[in-house]
Amino acid sequence: MRLLFAFISLLSLVGCSSQKQTIGRTTQDKYFNLIEKGGLSRIQLSSQSTLILDDYNFYNSVIDFSEQEKLDMIGELLSYKGNKKTASFHITSSNRNLSQLYIGDVKSYSVEIQALLMINEIYFTNPFYYSPFPILISSHSDKEINNEKESILDVYSQYEKWYKRIRKKGFVKSKRQKIIPLDRKSKYMWMYGVLVDPNSKLQFKLDKLDLR
Repeated sequence: MRLLFAFISLLSLVGCSSQKQTIGRTTQDKYFNLIEKGGLSRIQLSSQSTLILDDYNFYNSVIDFSEQEKLDMIGELLSYKGNKKTASFHITSSNRNLSQLYIGDVKSYSVEIQALLMINEIYFTNPFYYSPFPILISSHSDKEINNEKESILDVYSQYEKWYKRIRKKGFVKSKRQKIIPLDRKSKYMWMYGVLVDPNSKLQFKLDKLDLR
């Protein structure tokens, strides 16, 4: 009986191992995992047992975290700078109130871009007005810069400077002073974001981001 029980236990372990392998290779940090499967990658909350299906899923998952936890999360996400692996998400609008469609040539985006989007979703109350599409553009020429290494490094540098400020001031004071990662003075913006295209009919004030 003992031998039979040991054999059954061994089969159970093998079965569990096989199930884990179907998820793909996982790199784990404090708050996030980087899950890789089939040549695609995604950043996933370590505490979530199911895969993040879309931006709203992640946004709703972090609402109840403390401010300190959110600050730590942002710091961890900034460590994905330079990660060019393809994220397993499509180029679609995360703002359900936006009518614009993306008709550019980019078919996918990188993990480092996903990390920036997740940072926006942690900080802003209405992040999908700030970064409705996973596409960064030049604020002067509207040129897409997702695949420009130096430009993305510059964007990360601006996010890092913003992060130092909000760590010092805290969320409440930072939002009251309307301190955001990429503001009107920045060389870069998110495509169709609230601070882009002053002639657009779908313009919103900064208050639309609920920076109170």
